[in-house]
Amino acid sequence: MGTMPPYELSMLSYDDCWELFKQRAFGANEEELTELVVIGKEIVQKCGGVPLATIALGSLLRFKRD
Repeated sequence: MGTMPPYELSMLSYDDCWELFKQRAFGANEEELTELVVIGKEIVQKCGGVPLATIALGSLLRFKRD
């Protein structure tokens, strides 16, 4: 039995991260409020292309509308 070299994963692009965040935070048929979109895009920039962070934060903000 031996070890294998690690597989380096690349980061997601900003657009891919935004789509992932939007799916989690706003859902399929919900209206996107302009002020929440601006906040969401700032969050996506801070996620740095990490899919797990994007999914987790989008899911946490799913029902927060204030």
